[in-house]
Amino acid sequence: MENQDPASQAPLRWTKIGILAAVLSVCLIAIALLGFEVSRKMREQATAGSDNIQWTLAQLEVEFLRLEGEVDMAVTMDDLSDVRRKFDIFYSRIDTFRRGTVYSQLRDQPDFNDLLMEVASGLDALIPIIDSPDSQLMANLGPLRTQLTQMEPPVRAITLSGLDYFALKSDESREEVSLTLMRVAALTIALVIALVIVSIVLFQLYRVAQRNAEEVRTASARLAAMVSGTLDAVIVINADGLIVEYNGAAEYIFGYSREEVMNQPMVDLIIPVEYRRRHLNGMKRHLTEGISTVVGHGRHQFFGLRKNGEVFPCEFSISRAQSASGLLFVSFLRDTSSQVAAETELMKARDEALAGERARAEFMAVMSHEMRTPLNGMLGTMELMGDTPLTQRQRDYLKIMETSGRLLLHHVNDVLDIARLETGSSDIERRPFDLYNVISEVVDGQRAIATRNRTMVEIDLDAIGHPTVLGDQQRLRQVLLNLTSNAIKFTRDGVVRIEAERLGDSDILEFRVIDTGIGIPEDKLEKIFDDFITLDASYSREFGGTGLGLGIARRLVNSMEGAIGVESEIGDGSLFWFRLPMPILSSAPPPQLFSEPAKDTAKGLSSLDILVVEDNQINQLVVEEMLTKEGHRVTLANDGEEGVAAAALRRYEVILMDISMPRMDGIEACRRIRAGDGRSKDSRIIALTAHALPSDLEKFEDAGMNDVLVKPISRNKLSKILDIKHAEQAPKPAAPVPSATIDETVVSSLFTDLGAERGNKLLGSFLAETDRVVGELVTEPEEQDSDLIAKIHKLAGSASLFGTIALGDELRTLETMGKSGQAPEMRDRLPEIEAIWSETQEALNAFAANSGAA
Repeated sequence: MENQDPASQAPLRWTKIGILAAVLSVCLIAIALLGFEVSRKMREQATAGSDNIQWTLAQLEVEFLRLEGEVDMAVTMDDLSDVRRKFDIFYSRIDTFRRGTVYSQLRDQPDFNDLLMEVASGLDALIPIIDSPDSQLMANLGPLRTQLTQMEPPVRAITLSGLDYFALKSDESREEVSLTLMRVAALTIALVIALVIVSIVLFQLYRVAQRNAEEVRTASARLAAMVSGTLDAVIVINADGLIVEYNGAAEYIFGYSREEVMNQPMVDLIIPVEYRRRHLNGMKRHLTEGISTVVGHGRHQFFGLRKNGEVFPCEFSISRAQSASGLLFVSFLRDTSSQVAAETELMKARDEALAGERARAEFMAVMSHEMRTPLNGMLGTMELMGDTPLTQRQRDYLKIMETSGRLLLHHVNDVLDIARLETGSSDIERRPFDLYNVISEVVDGQRAIATRNRTMVEIDLDAIGHPTVLGDQQRLRQVLLNLTSNAIKFTRDGVVRIEAERLGDSDILEFRVIDTGIGIPEDKLEKIFDDFITLDASYSREFGGTGLGLGIARRLVNSMEGAIGVESEIGDGSLFWFRLPMPILSSAPPPQLFSEPAKDTAKGLSSLDILVVEDNQINQLVVEEMLTKEGHRVTLANDGEEGVAAAALRRYEVILMDISMPRMDGIEACRRIRAGDGRSKDSRIIALTAHALPSDLEKFEDAGMNDVLVKPISRNKLSKILDIKHAEQAPKPAAPVPSATIDETVVSSLFTDLGAERGNKLLGSFLAETDRVVGELVTEPEEQDSDLIAKIHKLAGSASLFGTIALGDELRTLETMGKSGQAPEMRDRLPEIEAIWSETQEALNAFAANSGAA
């Protein structure tokens, strides 16, 4: 017990005290009641009421004897007045016993009452004689004396019966008093024992309290030493924002002494001016609504203000505590100026190293390009020479030259691929494609070599069916090609099998290229993916190689955030595997939760080459799917710069141009397309936007855009605006009128246009992405106003696409406020999005569940 936590022992101790207090209270109450009872009985004894009754009983017989004596004396004295007086006295005594309430207990005794009635009836019979005239009374004194003599036994019996009864009652009363006194004594002993126990417990509590007080003093002293000696600033403020505690480290970091800051507003002393409003708003929300993204949420990066006006980076955490004086906020703060400076220097050194590496890789890329140009010229000339008359010997020489040239070109291409990957000049694409078709193309391209090696190439996609996946099609094809060609190269009279499988319920696909070839020595397994590593096999020289194929595969997989490995034993073949994040969008045969719309053959809209310039991936997939289902040919560009480049290289009949995009927005991209000499200079350009002010519509028109398509987008809208005849009369679009949380018609149309599988996938992506962005918007974003407006605009585009009326309207309102110079008001209104998004999520999920889309 001594080693237990005092805090854990306290409830038990107080429980014991409570029980003892209850016992003491019961004992005290019982003693008080018994004492009152004893006091009452003692008073009864003191009043001697029973003695009076016994005296009266004794007097009854005395009065009777006096009556008899008066009757005897009246015979000789001829005085009858005393006879009548004595008779009245004795009669009143009997009547008192018969009617008095104090004698009711005696009358309840059967013997006493019978005797009393006998005497009373005898006296009643004598009344006529007593009340008769003196002469008549004198004549009847003899019979009167005879009747009184007959009454002597019952009168005496009455007296003795009463005395016996009251004697018994007195004994009982004395016994009750004795018993009560014994009870009082017992309870008094119990009370004394309880008091002794309470004294012992109180003494123990006193000792424990002393020990706890000493521990508290020790802990307080230790805590004070830790706080004063810590290298981190410790600042405590109350609910009013006033500083109530400030340690030595805080004095050193901020430059204020403790006396200068005590009971002063923290926000005015150590928070830079540009962040004070945000701090006050956060404190207000926390105190009034209980909402906080800082208090109790770990460490945060921020900026502090020193006394000399210097703003410096810092790291801090805040927790709250309740004290006797009210709510307190305890902040631990660390100056990270040195750390940030060191990180900056480190990043600078890293950037310089990367710049040197890129310069080297770029040099290799340039040289590879320069070598490939004359090689292509040589190979093309050899093909032309093959069409001229040549001798057989010349043809043999030409074949050798052509084979060597193509091998050299293959090597140069490998070096070029490595250079491109090293410089990071090739962006990762994420587009839907048919996985089976890609693998089939790789196998078809290698089938001739496999046939020469008498090797069979198989495809096994049974685990995932015939899927459409989201990823970089070209990079996947290159990895599979390198691994498959490597497997075929070292396999004779065997089998090469390509497998793909989904790992659990994740979006990770594992690809395996398995061969029955010669295998790889154990000492080469760790280095097999390094550059210029080749196997020293007896027939490996037949194909030669630079040893760059597996190194390129490793780089490509890493660039797609995947992993690659190999398992092999000499003589038993090899298994090359790699895993990529590659979500499966659909798998044949796809389930149809919504019926596919019937094709409208009456439109007669011809197939168009369309360029879609859109940075939102979800919007890309939706628009591409809608256009493809209408029979159009679609090319995607991720931003304005890519869109301008694509429009310059190829003629597109229609360009769908998003407005808000990184690097180059849609308006600038349209201006450059119109001002340039590209092949799509005069193409029809349609703006895609979730919201546009009247002034924005004028900017679109001035930039050279022909139409504006306001999101949400449906196949019907696309068909109408792409129909040239209809487009020429198309009115300027108007913003939708809000009527509910979501427009179920828009959502239903989206699923109808895309199909259930694709619609479900995109709805899930939209919910996850919007939940993340809304979370960023409501937690006091630190972006510049322009970046924040761009983020709101992008979210509004997705929101409109899925028919989220309330959320879309709020986002468009915020965008309008931001663009019209009301950025502070826009920021103050951002937290309201959270509640609207919560209702929108519920509405979308409920609609999907009720419609069978979930």
